This record gives sequence, C-alpha cells and structure tokens, in this order.
Amino acid sequence: MRVLVAEDDRACRELIAAMLKGYGETVMVDDGQGAIDSFIEAHRLGTPFGLVCLDIRMPRKDGTEVLGEIRQFERDNSLENSGRSVVLMITGLAKYEDVKAAFKKRCDGYVVKPIEMRQLHATLSSLGISKAND
Repeated sequence: MRVLVAEDDRACRELIAAMLKGYGETVMVDDGQGAIDSFIEAHRLGTPFGLVCLDIRMPRKDGTEVLGEIRQFERDNSLENSGRSVVLMITGLAKYEDVKAAFKKRCDGYVVKPIEMRQLHATLSSLGISKAND
C-alpha cells in the first residue's frame, strides 16, 4: 500500500511518516494543492494511495477541500466502491464544525494532535488497515 501524508509542518509531517513506517511506501507533501497533484498523478501512473492523511489547515488548499476533491475524483473515475482511498484527517483542531465538515465530505477517520502512536494504530486497525508485515 502507498500512503500520502499532507502536512505543512515539517516536523509533524516527518513524525507522522515515522509512525506510519511499515504500512507501506510513504509520500509526503507540504500543502493541499501538492496533495491533490500527488493523488491524481499516482492514479495516472497506476500506483494509487491506499491511505491519505490530511492536515486540515494547510496552505493553498485546506484538508477539507482536498478531501472533497479526492472524493470527487473517485466519483468521476468510478472508484467509489473499489479503489477508494481511506482518508484520515490528522489535525490539531478538534472543533465540532471541522469534524462534522470532514465526515460530511466522507473522511474515514479523524485523529487529533498530539498524536499517540497507539491511538493512530488503533484508528487504522478499525479502518481495516494493518502494517504490511502483519
């Protein structure tokens, strides 16, 4: 499985990638537009992301916008049932409005920073995602 991590804070981006070690090849981007570009390019190359982790507050496009565009791309390309990416929102924001907006646009899960490895792994497990060597 391939993993896309979109996070504007470099230290946080690297920490998330380290926590996801063993789940698959990880690609990191630092803004929302980079996330969309990487997501579409991966599909074009036939190497889609099985897991997408999005920060909510990012430059150029926020995570909720990116989520909406990912789901629209999947609808437009008949990927809603098979080939749909699992999208996990990872953010420092726990405001009800942000959580509601993310789930309305069909995110699969939501983890609040500071992230605990056990919490992240439990959330991924609940979504049917396990490490590649498990």
